[in-house]
Amino acid sequence: MAHRPGRCDLRCPEAVQSAFLLHSEFGSLPGAIAAGVQMVQSGNWAFAQYLPPSDARRALNHCLPEIVRAQQKTGMWFRKHSEPYTYPILKALAHAELLPELIERAVLRHDPFQRFAQAADEWGFLVRKNIMQKPLADDKALRVQLVAAQSKPQNADGSWGHTVSETALTVEHLLELGVPLSDARLTRAAQWLLSQFQNHIERGRAGSSLALAVQDLFTSSNRSAEHAGASRLLQGHKLACSCFGLTPFVQTGLALRALVRLGYEQDEKVRRAFASLLDLQTKRQEPLLTLPPVPVGGWCVHVCKFKVAARAKANRPRPSPAGTRIRPAKPASS
Repeated sequence: MAHRPGRCDLRCPEAVQSAFLLHSEFGSLPGAIAAGVQMVQSGNWAFAQYLPPSDARRALNHCLPEIVRAQQKTGMWFRKHSEPYTYPILKALAHAELLPELIERAVLRHDPFQRFAQAADEWGFLVRKNIMQKPLADDKALRVQLVAAQSKPQNADGSWGHTVSETALTVEHLLELGVPLSDARLTRAAQWLLSQFQNHIERGRAGSSLALAVQDLFTSSNRSAEHAGASRLLQGHKLACSCFGLTPFVQTGLALRALVRLGYEQDEKVRRAFASLLDLQTKRQEPLLTLPPVPVGGWCVHVCKFKVAARAKANRPRPSPAGTRIRPAKPASS
């Protein structure tokens, strides 16, 4: 699947593959690292943060000329939604132990920290805390404000938005802000995510082209809300609607990422979900959907529904407008 270089697009392969790489056991399976390297080299540079540092360095070095060319004069990557794209790219470069070297050797054309070094906002705080490690005097108070604002919408059941995607992404964001694993808000969120484990899942009408039957995955019932919640938190990211609506793979990947980071990687439901995803990738005898599979990452098993609809519309005979006379084709001139 092609990415616009540098964009942190979120589809089933990205969500699931990143979860596998975070797990100490499933991330060491044959092919897991190679698939992650391929994802980085296909344009999703930020994905390198999930790889072991040496593999992240190898993958990013392959993309380095393009990364350098794409940097803006502001030090950012991309003009729209710059912060949500730049922060994970910087994080990936730092994780690969490339960023200090690139700055010292002046490989990057512009200072990547000029936007963040003094900014009294969320992105400035995250870059100073997690990448620069140069906090400002007011960052402690800023952190309290940011955590409170992020925590306020949490529901009594421990979720955010009553959706797997928004809850998992918010958990990851709170961890980025420095909230400890023992925090009660994270514990309640983990318990809610575990409660969304489904033994058997059916989507679509039986016998239709978009019918799906899987088991042992995490998903909520409100599929439109899943996409809406993720869109609010991932500003600018290209989200495939069908990944959130039709299949539970992207939701499961996000849930597993959050639960592994919270220390639940040996939980029975977590292990069963990983095993189910692994089985879907390596042992399926029949296609999950009647649509042609897309051979990317192993979990993207269908073409996005919008592309399917567009293809069907293009192949549909066009009726003549009412009252329009259809002229017979002219015979070919001799």
